[in-house]
Amino acid sequence: DNVYTQHRSHLMHVADNLMKGRLKETSYPYLDPGGYQRPAASAAREQRVPRAVIFVVGGATYEEARDIAELNRAAEGGRTIVLGGTTIHNSRSFLTDVAQLGLPSGPE
Repeated sequence: DNVYTQHRSHLMHVADNLMKGRLKETSYPYLDPGGYQRPAASAAREQRVPRAVIFVVGGATYEEARDIAELNRAAEGGRTIVLGGTTIHNSRSFLTDVAQLGLPSGPE
């Protein structure tokens, strides 16, 4: 096994729990676009999500894209996750964005 592919991103754990219906609503609130009543708490835990779109503002990484692809490969019953973001980061682009966090922006 490649040592560089052994780590799993936080996004993978969140996406996996999302698809299994195990996310805590207090940490990950959602809106039901259909306007339907939400199931009782015990039923909601058992409800599996058929499709999800995860969009990362600020950008996703290649590692996160790989993890989502692995979840899609292992998914049963046609369940899928689409990953999007404002950019796809490599180590250089990520560190460039982090370095800009301390710089002033806009007119003062």
